[in-house]
Amino acid sequence: MVQEMCVMKPDMTSLNLTGCNLVTDVGLWAIARHCTKLKELRLSKCEGVTSIGLRSLAMKCTGIEILDFSRCSNLDDGALRVIAAGMWNMEIFILTGCNNITDSGVAEMARCCHNLRILDVSDCERIGEVSHGCA
Repeated sequence: MVQEMCVMKPDMTSLNLTGCNLVTDVGLWAIARHCTKLKELRLSKCEGVTSIGLRSLAMKCTGIEILDFSRCSNLDDGALRVIAAGMWNMEIFILTGCNNITDSGVAEMARCCHNLRILDVSDCERIGEVSHGCA
């Protein structure tokens, strides 16, 4: 379904798939292949998304400015590195409740995404571990 939508509307600049838990890396590939003009992508609670699908997004949808991956349980620091490698125009990145990301992944985002103005890592259990004395 995601692919059909992307084929029919390739000029989309905003796409909200929040809560579509059947969206996987295949859906991300379809988005990247057909909707290269995206500025905003919301995939909150899409637990089938991994760094594999994100790689295609980072290579083809480099103009994304707003990205919401809140409550995507499969995202980790590797996924953040993939995003940081290609989405340099990102201004707002929402990662609320992504418990597999750490300070290391956030540091990579800060290093590569110079336009980043808002980074929401609230309810991310592993952010700040080092500063709290956890090893």
